[in-house]
Amino acid sequence: MKLKIADIIDKHKNTPCFIACHGPSLNKHKKELISARKQEKILRFSVNNWWDYFDSPPDYWVLSSSEHAFTIKKVFPILKQTKVPIFYSDDGDFTSKSYIEDNLESDW
Repeated sequence: MKLKIADIIDKHKNTPCFIACHGPSLNKHKKELISARKQEKILRFSVNNWWDYFDSPPDYWVLSSSEHAFTIKKVFPILKQTKVPIFYSDDGDFTSKSYIEDNLESDW
C-alpha cells in the first residue's frame, strides 16, 4: 500500500527508535540495540543492505543509495519475504509506480 505522511505521523509517538547506518560505529552498540529491539523497547530504521548487519528485518527500511544495486524492484524478493515498510526516492529510482503498485506487498 502506498503510504501517506498522515499514515505514519505519530504512529509510534513516544517510542524510541534508532536509525542504523551501517558503518564501524554501529558495532560499538549493536548488541544493546538488538537486545532492546527484541524486547520491543525500540524501533529500528535500517538503510540499504541491512541483512549484512542484522539477522532480522528492521521495522522500516530506507533505500538511500544512488547505486543501481538498491532499486526497489531489485529488492522485491526481500520485501516479499519480510513485508517491511520501505521508504525510497521515486526521483532516483525509475521503477514504474504501476509496477510497484501491482507487485509490491509491503507498504511503501
